Amino acid sequence: MIQTYIKDDNIVIRLDFESLDIFTAVDLKIFLYKIPIEKNEKVVLDIENLTYLDSSGLGLIISFWRNLKNKNSSIALANGRNKVKDVLEMTNVGNMIPYFDSLDEAIKSKIE
Repeated sequence: MIQTYIKDDNIVIRLDFESLDIFTAVDLKIFLYKIPIEKNEKVVLDIENLTYLDSSGLGLIISFWRNLKNKNSSIALANGRNKVKDVLEMTNVGNMIPYFDSLDEAIKSKIE
């Protein structure tokens, strides 16, 4: 299940499943690309419930980041658990996409 809501002018997308892999990435991709995101908006992807992230999920996050960047919009990741954080760090995705330990930090952040 995926929840989407607005908080302090940010689009928050909360992933309520444990694994972002080849099986779940397809459905998430369809969902993400249906969200009407305007120029200069910020999306916060709340990944608190994720315990597993494979290359398909990672590729989807990067693809979505590029799509937002082309719209002059931005994305931040929030609330990742240790294994997911490790994957983000090992693949240097954390250098491209800002990562925050809490949802509130991500929402308050000023990112380009």
